[in-house]
Amino acid sequence: MMDEALVMPEISMLICQESRMPTLAALARVSKSFSELALNCLYSEVHLDEILRVLPSELWTFEEELGFSFVQPLVGVQWFEPLHRHSKRVHELTVSDEWMSGVVLTILAAASAKLPIPLFPALKKLDVSNISTLSMLTEFWSHRSLFFSQTLEHFIITTHGPPTLPMGPFIHQSTCIHQLPQYAPNIRRLSVRGFPPAPVIGQAFASAFRSWYVMETVELDSIIVTLEIMKALSALPNLRKLHVSSVIPLITLEPGLGFPALEDLYLVCPPETFSSVMKRTTTSRFHRIFWVFTPSSDPNDDLLHPLVFIPAPAMVKKLHLRCRTSAPPKSDLIGLVAMCGLTHLVISISSGHDYDNDDLSRIMRSLPLLRQFHFGFANVGPFEPDISPYKINVTVFQSVVEHLIHLKDLALPLDLPPLLLKEVKIPPPSSQVKVLKVVACTKDISWDATAFAEYLLLFFPRLEVLDRPFYLAPDPNEEWWRKVIDLLSISKHTTGGNSNDM
Repeated sequence: MMDEALVMPEISMLICQESRMPTLAALARVSKSFSELALNCLYSEVHLDEILRVLPSELWTFEEELGFSFVQPLVGVQWFEPLHRHSKRVHELTVSDEWMSGVVLTILAAASAKLPIPLFPALKKLDVSNISTLSMLTEFWSHRSLFFSQTLEHFIITTHGPPTLPMGPFIHQSTCIHQLPQYAPNIRRLSVRGFPPAPVIGQAFASAFRSWYVMETVELDSIIVTLEIMKALSALPNLRKLHVSSVIPLITLEPGLGFPALEDLYLVCPPETFSSVMKRTTTSRFHRIFWVFTPSSDPNDDLLHPLVFIPAPAMVKKLHLRCRTSAPPKSDLIGLVAMCGLTHLVISISSGHDYDNDDLSRIMRSLPLLRQFHFGFANVGPFEPDISPYKINVTVFQSVVEHLIHLKDLALPLDLPPLLLKEVKIPPPSSQVKVLKVVACTKDISWDATAFAEYLLLFFPRLEVLDRPFYLAPDPNEEWWRKVIDLLSISKHTTGGNSNDM
């Protein structure tokens, strides 16, 4: 007899949620109480061909090279009942293979018989991931009531077509995109990836965004982001998260009301574009900003202070700045002084930077709530270590250990031999740092390992993880680092950790 605790729905659901596919399939055959819960989890996230395999085997075939296909048409609605028994459980559906185009057309033809209820009534996320399938979106959306109700919240469009395709497919796709808000008005998250650089596509997205009022999250990758798109996005009243990983060219938004609800922003753009976006932004709820700054149109302009235009800077909790230019303005960090509420700060710099150590020390004193501070990483070659082009001095290190009393995760270009570390005063209370990454400034470390380890323990008595420079080639300092780690007697150490985690 089954234990009474296992009969409780809460316990059964927890077991199913923590189980993997083979276990779920077995649980579905254990008992009636487990069957429904296990099947719900098993079919919650599927590819279209996976759900279609529940149909009678005489209707379809699958070949490794050709994929899934129907061997006879789906007549009437007799096929609907066995398929709906499982498709009603699907929350996330992916249509990702080129050969699925014919499959979708077959289903569309059969669906014209008017299904009694939607095929995927609980669908929340739809991922359409190839150009052929995308070209059928107009017909697909026209049959939307046969496939899903108004539950769809997240739509992913991914194309892999070359940028030299004829204009015809682009025009057809732009028509589909333009109609998305009409056919799927409740979508709150849109992810667009891999679109060829066709202006007509950008115009279609700009038009769609103007009427997608419930949109909360927009993620754009490999798509031309135009001034029209940014204007349309700025007018969305509920947009909370905007991630644009495509490089945005120099655009200028007119100052005014925009982005009223924005909380999470990711941009790849020059300082002028970032400043323009910030000047148009009226939100007071910024939580996270990730800015990859590209070269300015005027590399000699030292008067740019893009961070000072961030509205309500004291409300920002997480800031990540990554550099794609060799010589940004020296003053581009001045806005950090006003971000007194920051808890996470990552600054990835490259060669050519010339930040003033005294200014950097002053910035550290103004950010007392920091729990994560990463500074000084460079993008280097595949066989080079994490070598920072920038070296902090004793003043900066003193500010870190003295003022950042809540810090738990620290990464610095610590090119300070024991002789200089000796000058740093240890203030009470002792440091809370548990994770330390030391970014080397030299390929050949000649310091005394014992003295270096002793100073690390003196500054960071709670240290649990030491993340040292990462080499794909043999590390010339391998023995030196091993000695430091042994002297620290810490339980864990890593090599080449990710400085982008926020």
